[in-house]
Amino acid sequence: MLPSRWLIVLIVAACAHVANAYTLSNESLARVLKPSAAQWIQVRSPTSLLSQILIPRVPGTQGHAEVRERLTKPFFDAKDAHGRPKWHVELIPFEAPTPLGPRKFTNIVVTRDPGAARKLVLAAHYDSKYYPEDSPSHGQPHARAHFSAATQG
Repeated sequence: MLPSRWLIVLIVAACAHVANAYTLSNESLARVLKPSAAQWIQVRSPTSLLSQILIPRVPGTQGHAEVRERLTKPFFDAKDAHGRPKWHVELIPFEAPTPLGPRKFTNIVVTRDPGAARKLVLAAHYDSKYYPEDSPSHGQPHARAHFSAATQG
């Protein structure tokens, strides 16, 4: 049987090894300490995501295509440590009648780790309301949103 002093040394050594396993690398620490999301949502900053998507995005227009690209790019670009995509991005095109006639729409559905038993799914229907050119609201995004969430379990 080991003397109690050696048992304590072994326990301390084992704990030190476990503690070392959770030490953050400089890269991980930098990711944790990144600035807040404010840089993404500042309306008056031309480089923020929010300012870039708060544009008219009537289906079938260049603005609609630009916003789709801006919303999906971060998900397409996100890779894990092995270079594999972190998200599955699905673009679901459809056509629907509008006061201007049939228009092509696209819904965005992104799924984190689609093979997992539990997953996170984000979906966006991101078009803006059409206003006639003589309307005071022409060129302004329609300030209306619908948020919903559901769990399956």
